[in-house]
Amino acid sequence: MSCFVCSDKTFIALGLYAASNKISTYSLDRAFAKKGVSLNSSELNEIQLANIIAQELHFENVKSFNHLYNSDEQPDRVEVPHDAGLRTVVNNPVHILSICGCVDYQSSEHPEYLESTALEVLGLIKDIAIRNLPGYRNAPWDLK
Repeated sequence: MSCFVCSDKTFIALGLYAASNKISTYSLDRAFAKKGVSLNSSELNEIQLANIIAQELHFENVKSFNHLYNSDEQPDRVEVPHDAGLRTVVNNPVHILSICGCVDYQSSEHPEYLESTALEVLGLIKDIAIRNLPGYRNAPWDLK
């Protein structure tokens, strides 16, 4: 296997997408509570929420890198710029799904990953992206 630490832009794009597309604050708070963090995400503005999501995903990616390569790299502080110039990427659900796949793969090299907050957050982001795919909202939800 191999692993690399994804770019800050990758994590920022996912954080902005989640925050700007109204990620379920209930589900997000529940995911963070599993690791003992009381988030109260409904009280955060979009940039604050995007920063928390981006940082969590980055932390997990670095943890995976360190485990695979027996390294002690420290996670950087990922900050969403206030101009948030990644909005073009953020609005493309197919691109977001692809980015989620990359972060998932690059973060999965340590034994605790399957129970991680980051994996749960990625699932929430994927759910949003799937619901935003063209035609999804008009497709039958059940087959009779």
